[in-house]
Amino acid sequence: MELAAGEYVVVVQDRNIFEARYGTNVNIAGQYSGRLNNAGERIELADAIGQTILNFSYEDDWHSITDGEGFSLTIINPANSDVSSWDKKDSWRPSAYAGGSPGQDDSGIIPEPGAIVINEVLAHSHAEASDWIELYNTTGTAIDIGGWFISDSNDNLFKYKIANGTTIGPDGYLVLYEDLYFGNANDPGAYEPFALSENGERLYLSSAQNDVLTGYRNVEDFGASETGVSFGRYHKSSTDNYNFVAMDENTPGSANAYPKVGPIVISEIMYHPDWPEGSSYTNDQYEYIELHNISAEPVTLYDYVTAEP
Repeated sequence: MELAAGEYVVVVQDRNIFEARYGTNVNIAGQYSGRLNNAGERIELADAIGQTILNFSYEDDWHSITDGEGFSLTIINPANSDVSSWDKKDSWRPSAYAGGSPGQDDSGIIPEPGAIVINEVLAHSHAEASDWIELYNTTGTAIDIGGWFISDSNDNLFKYKIANGTTIGPDGYLVLYEDLYFGNANDPGAYEPFALSENGERLYLSSAQNDVLTGYRNVEDFGASETGVSFGRYHKSSTDNYNFVAMDENTPGSANAYPKVGPIVISEIMYHPDWPEGSSYTNDQYEYIELHNISAEPVTLYDYVTAEP
């Protein structure tokens, strides 16, 4: 078998079953024995004399949408000369459509992972205000998110449909208010109006075409909220990761503030005490953690087990 420039070929587990689903126009090189591990495993590509071309591992938690929802893992840059990149999550994206795209190029149909994110959420507004969800375009290119869905339930990802033609500009924001949009039964996009929980929950942003989900998904968890305190993305430079934390101030439609600190902070840690001569206790029994109330008001502390003050 010879592959022309830019041509694709697939190796399948069962030719008959594959062709029943995808048709007979896909170039099939042959069948393999065994099965791909749902939890992730190592794959090796070798040439005719056994020389390794690629040897990498994939993991099931790279993209939730590829772990049981029917989307495949697709390499973002197949021409990357750094073969070690195949081992990294950031080198892979979900397929554009459920079922994958065997024998075809589906690049450019959906944004790359992390392009549109749930950036800030207010779930416990003051009585006279509305809760809201802020989306942010992390790229330098405008992205059309018309027809995408926002939901607070993995069991129903189709609760609120963003209006067709909605575009977020480069480094731009879109704020969806509960009373006007996702919680408003009069909004035609509110297939199932919902409210944000002040006790914390999980939000899902999913791409779609004609009410059929495509391969972009962004998920954020947030915890219980104080009144008027939003949760938002914060870049932690020490790990180069983003955390979704309580923010010092609300900034709908603009860059996030710094994380809210306090009113209770950990101010001192004794993790390796010396051993007092003659003591009947071991030195680790002298360990302690000090808490400090940095506010001007008293704060009630609760027992972790009993939840009593």
